[in-house]
Formats: sequence, structure tokens, C-alpha cells
Amino acid sequence: MQDNVYEVVRAWEVVPLLQGLLIDDVVLTATASDVAHGLGRKPRGWIVTRRNGTATIYEPGAANLPDRFLKLQATATIVCSLWVF
Repeated sequence: MQDNVYEVVRAWEVVPLLQGLLIDDVVLTATASDVAHGLGRKPRGWIVTRRNGTATIYEPGAANLPDRFLKLQATATIVCSLWVF
């Protein structure tokens, strides 16, 4: 049993995707926005988990404070949820 717990904890430590936070109700527009991610470090990536339209979401450039924000933009106004890791 203890070995199984160790394996789960070890997987959490070494798999970057598991070390993330879900951010709900992010409003993005055709103008770049800084989105606070709360990781306390520069993210390795992000995944759109939900969106209310068909807009493309992208990073138009690096955020000024990447340990606190993502800089994101969309091709149309959209509300989405993001998994940031």
C-alpha cells in the first residue's frame, strides 16, 4: 500500500501536466489580455478545458511577469476555462 502511495506522489512530482491550476470564467477578446495564473512560477503550458464559442485562443507574445500572468488573445470575444501547468 505504501509503495502505491509513493508512486502516485512521485508521478505528481515529475509530470508537469499534473502540477497545474484550473482558471474558470476567463474572458478573452481580440485585444491581448494578462491572465493571472496563480502558479508562482512560469507556466510550462496551458490547455483550454471549456469555451463558449469557436474562437481560436493564442499567446500573442510573452507576458511581462510570466511567473504571475499569461498573455492571451482570442480571434473573437469568448469566455473559457484554462488548465495552466
